[in-house]
Amino acid sequence: MYKKVLVVDDEMVMRSLVTIAIQRNGFVVADADNSAQALSYLEKTTPDVIVLDIMMPGMNGIDLCRRIRKRPDTKNTPIIVFSALGDDSTIASAYAAGANRYVHKLNRFGDLINQIQDTLASANLTH
Repeated sequence: MYKKVLVVDDEMVMRSLVTIAIQRNGFVVADADNSAQALSYLEKTTPDVIVLDIMMPGMNGIDLCRRIRKRPDTKNTPIIVFSALGDDSTIASAYAAGANRYVHKLNRFGDLINQIQDTLASANLTH
């Protein structure tokens, strides 16, 4: 059974690149271009991993992470923050909001794929 990854990023090009990279590694990917769209998706489906950006219009990724953690059906779903922000304060805020991992966008997509695989392995959810 293929594992589902939800990618949340308001930048269409980045979201598309991340989606393609994840799909090429055997995952099924859904995407959302903002927090409201992501929450709507989560009303219908619980992915195995959520990858989200921080800087988004409206509700940012940190607040979205908190909302995801408050939902009974997603409180334990692994969350990987994939952001261009790399300062210590932002990283600490992401972890405090409930993120399991933090990957800087300057890293290669391979690093993100490794984090997804490691996160699933830690949760015993390999694909």
